[in-house]
Amino acid sequence: MKCRLFALIIGIDVFQDTSFKLCGAVNDANAVEDFLISELDVSKHRIVNLRNNAATRKAILAAMESLAENQEIYPTDPLLIYYAGHGAEALPPDAQWETSSPNGMIQMLVPHDFIRRGSSDERGQGILDIEISQILHHISTKKSDNITVIVDCCHSGSATRNGNPENTIDDTVVVRGIELPPGYTIPASLLSMKVQEGSGRRVSSSRAGPMTRGSMSSHVLLAACKQGELAVERKHRGAFTAALLTLFKRAGIEKLTYRDAVMRLPNLSMQNPQCEGVNQNRILFDCKVRSHLRTLFPIYPANEKANEYTLNAGEARGVTKGAVFNVYSDTLATVLVGSVIVVETHNFTSHCSPYKNRPFALPQPAYAEQIWLGDWANIRISIQSDALHALHTALSEDGPNSSKRPFHMVEDDPDIGITKHGGRVRFDIKDPICCHYGLTHMSFNDVEPNEVAYILYILKSASHFYGYLRHSSKNSDLTEKVHVECFELESYGSGLLRPKRGGQNLITHKTIFIDRSDTDSQRLWGYKITNDSEKNLHVALFYFDASNLQIREFDIIISSAECSQHWAVEQYSLPVTAARGNVDFSLPAKRSLTIGYGDGGGAARDYYLRRNQNVDVGFLKLYFSTTFIDYSGLIQDEPQRVRADAPVMVTNDFWDAMTIPVIIRRQPSANW
Repeated sequence: MKCRLFALIIGIDVFQDTSFKLCGAVNDANAVEDFLISELDVSKHRIVNLRNNAATRKAILAAMESLAENQEIYPTDPLLIYYAGHGAEALPPDAQWETSSPNGMIQMLVPHDFIRRGSSDERGQGILDIEISQILHHISTKKSDNITVIVDCCHSGSATRNGNPENTIDDTVVVRGIELPPGYTIPASLLSMKVQEGSGRRVSSSRAGPMTRGSMSSHVLLAACKQGELAVERKHRGAFTAALLTLFKRAGIEKLTYRDAVMRLPNLSMQNPQCEGVNQNRILFDCKVRSHLRTLFPIYPANEKANEYTLNAGEARGVTKGAVFNVYSDTLATVLVGSVIVVETHNFTSHCSPYKNRPFALPQPAYAEQIWLGDWANIRISIQSDALHALHTALSEDGPNSSKRPFHMVEDDPDIGITKHGGRVRFDIKDPICCHYGLTHMSFNDVEPNEVAYILYILKSASHFYGYLRHSSKNSDLTEKVHVECFELESYGSGLLRPKRGGQNLITHKTIFIDRSDTDSQRLWGYKITNDSEKNLHVALFYFDASNLQIREFDIIISSAECSQHWAVEQYSLPVTAARGNVDFSLPAKRSLTIGYGDGGGAARDYYLRRNQNVDVGFLKLYFSTTFIDYSGLIQDEPQRVRADAPVMVTNDFWDAMTIPVIIRRQPSANW
């Protein structure tokens, strides 16, 4: 059977401005087409090709937009958009359009008819990243999110500073990026966005709103380099595309995830390829996820000492003394070679020894998966023993795994109380902030007292939830130099979002208060994170839902391929993967990052109340560090009865975290 992949392949060597000339973009595009036909058995009629003078701005946008309406493309069909050519960047036309890039620029692809001097309208303009994002979001709503975007270009012609003509470094290396003149401006009309209606599915108190730029949940991006680097071509081929196709042919795409692909690329001089997108853990051109909730950390011999190991995860990742890890020789976690226990922790690494004094030979490479969090994540529970006697006995019984249960039974000062209400088990919340504002129990209201396995799973999820909610650094003052603001947003222009005029920061006394009524139309909120320190930072923002123990990422999250391998069931994020952890800083020194507006890449959020709820409480948790940390293992979904077998999960660098309560109230009463 022929592969049903549908592809749009763009390659531009020849431009109207002859100074832009490249030598390998068309060769790359042709090589991608040949790979699809010869290796994947894709029919020629399912490939749209745009080369050189056919690849105008109008033609590229029309070809992309047509993917959403093409009746030959079924919702289950994978889509590929490939671009090889020049990239560029310029200042936004609107001062209210906030950008987090160090130079304040927004990025674009360069079509055949691009005009270097700029223009007052659409003619001769580049294709802005925000335009592409909106189109991809529209395609994903019409078809599916099985969309792959591969871009072999950079966004700066910085090679010209070497004194060489235009975009050449030497006779053998050409840069796929151009410098625009200082006065180049983008017409404000190009920032208009088509508002696409989302499904409206509500998954918790914080969800993405449709009136925003499409988030990275719509597609996976494989990019030739990170911001500020050079994408180059050698011997009439792009270094990135050539290496990528070689890997695809050698390894086989049926065995590779997107994340695997970028990690397994060879070292490319001057560029570190990036993988971005919520679905980067899927198999290439497929909707299948290889595994669920597996987080593996590299582990190495410690200074060549026998039976001592260094784990590439430390306090910043929640590792504590006494945590236990299984060690595997492969990234699929199929070949177990032994287990280790953490004996000493540092910010980003941990010192380990063989678990239960059972030494083993550590292969290289080797990967460790946490199977026991340690005492730091244990929660305190109390059980209404008179009404739930059998459950109390079952949870109190000793057994082979009782020492690793994620809770302690207590009489006083519990984190969670288990009581009987209407014949069902109720999980009472004892967190002081939740109780103060009236959230007294979780949303699990159909649990029978005899469902011991399910109750244990909920308690395990609660241990993970509260362990990371309380997780903080003991030796950093970064929280004093990082500031978070929350704003209600309004639409302006043609669907752009910005903080409401005259709107104030909604964070008061380190808490966000949001009042909703039953007659409210959709309201959206965004965030601004400002780094007043002298350090470039990686940041990760999560929403902890106290009602159902769900932990979700916001759309700015960075995930590192150096620190771990992670395959998640579902995320709400914009993760980035790069070999050896060479990812862009998401929050440069003395700059701000926006979520829900500007170029932060995240979706605005609509906070709501569940049915029969008058108040809900959640927590924003912001992590920031000078060294990249993969926090993707924090994510957890609401505990379900059908569960996966996988467990929950010295340097000059720093890390820290801050927590901001979010109180959602229905028609606040006078006593609040």
